[in-house]
Amino acid sequence: MKVKEITFIKTIMMLIIVLYHSCLFFGNSWFTYVMPIYNAKYLYLFATWLNTFHVHTFVMASGFLFYYLKCEKGKYHNYKNDIKKRAKRLLLPYIFVSLIWIIPISEYFFKYSFAEIIKKFILCVSPAQLWFLIMLFGVFLVFEFISDKIKISIKNLIIIYFLSVIISLGIQYLKFDYFQLSNVFKYTLFFYLGGFLYKYKEHITLKKCIILIIGVFILLFTTYLLNDGLIEKVLNSFLLQLISLCEVVLLYKLGDYLINKKNISLKSKLYKLLEDNSFGIYLFHQQIMYFIIVFFNGKVIPIVQVFLSFSISLLLSLALSLLLKKSKVTKVMFGL
Repeated sequence: MKVKEITFIKTIMMLIIVLYHSCLFFGNSWFTYVMPIYNAKYLYLFATWLNTFHVHTFVMASGFLFYYLKCEKGKYHNYKNDIKKRAKRLLLPYIFVSLIWIIPISEYFFKYSFAEIIKKFILCVSPAQLWFLIMLFGVFLVFEFISDKIKISIKNLIIIYFLSVIISLGIQYLKFDYFQLSNVFKYTLFFYLGGFLYKYKEHITLKKCIILIIGVFILLFTTYLLNDGLIEKVLNSFLLQLISLCEVVLLYKLGDYLINKKNISLKSKLYKLLEDNSFGIYLFHQQIMYFIIVFFNGKVIPIVQVFLSFSISLLLSLALSLLLKKSKVTKVMFGL
């Protein structure tokens, strides 16, 4: 049941990431090839909110599975083999999706210079949606070497919370964010949180979740009041990380409630199709969305454009994932 809950959460979060990108266009800075014809700030604000928990929750789920497999299945005790398997799962898709899919399509829209391609994709500064693969591989490396040395406890969760913000901010300040180092340290908190929820699952009660909900609203209001000065930026970073942590715990409990209390069915063909292909959807959806945005921008109202961007990119990336799975070679190349 633990694996079913976490797989459900990962699948839903991957779909939310597609929805997030569908809305992000209306912030004027995500896809600069064209600007939004219609103003829809509410959609950008919605996307900003989604950005406080979607990737965080997925990383938590990965951490939960890591500790589950390590503690109950005896895995992740052979450094060399573990790293090799994770590199095959994350770095191979990074290489082939970059070369065959993202760079050619991005070149069509953005006309990257050779130096920009090196910076974005070789040094991994801004490799479109593939930043997530580099970040997750980095987080895995951290925990592959420290998970046996750091116990799961509330004390260590607090320590990692502070360290994740401080180190991430330090890397940003030094402007040395190659290979997604800033994000690696930012998301270590949520990977560790997965281990914490795995160990203390039974201690997460409805009462505590209600307190968390109240706390999240207070924190959101506090961050809204803060300005953009240096001290406020640091405080904002701590508060936003804490907000995300609270939201991830709430989403974990919600997933647990839906499966164990409401007994929602995870056996439908549609759900299984999405679950089995969520990684492929993530790999290919964003560039498909570029063409959809260009075609529909200004021709339909924003909320309809979001629906079309989400549904069409989801269906086409799903179809592409299914097609690539038919060959053993492309299945390995793209981690499908």
